[in-house]
Amino acid sequence: MLLLCLCAFPAPARSQNTTMAMVAPASVEGFNCTANRTYPCQTYALYRAGFAGVPLDLAAIGDLFAVTRFMVAHANNLSTAAAPANEQPLLMLL
Repeated sequence: MLLLCLCAFPAPARSQNTTMAMVAPASVEGFNCTANRTYPCQTYALYRAGFAGVPLDLAAIGDLFAVTRFMVAHANNLSTAAAPANEQPLLMLL
């Protein structure tokens, strides 16, 4: 299965002086996230619909990544009844 992973990593701690480290604030524009949360960052993989004979159905595609049809639709701004086109790129929440 060919996947392109777009990963977000927690930002390293930044220090104002040598005795006290401060964590970078969360950002919706970059790849910074708070490292002390249970799920600090959302990580997505790019999946091409129809790959390896998987039906063009959001539920079947979601099953490959253990996510629901709603999660696939929401991440890609689709309705839950939508059928993706063959080789349509879809973001899959990991």
